[in-house]
Amino acid sequence: MDPTTKPTAPPAEDAADEIQLPETVNRLLTREEAAHALRLSLRAFCRLIAAGDIEVVKIGKSLRISQRALHRFIEARETRFNPKRRAKEKKQAQELAAAVS
Repeated sequence: MDPTTKPTAPPAEDAADEIQLPETVNRLLTREEAAHALRLSLRAFCRLIAAGDIEVVKIGKSLRISQRALHRFIEARETRFNPKRRAKEKKQAQELAAAVS
């Protein structure tokens, strides 16, 4: 090889030769990214991981969180907030407590 010539890049591979990874692999987040996505502190997010509330993928010593796991976490905690219902339940609990005592 002539020392004055620059090395060229290897020829581009066909798209068919590329390795196709599952969608979830392309969407793995670090703890920091996942905590930011949920608008939580890293410490609070790590507590959720430690409690087993959020599934993780362990790669060597690193932890990654799939977007699918974040969606499952959110869906499991979705609820309808109805302040009138809560007030009614609280009033019923107070009436029951008064009736018992």
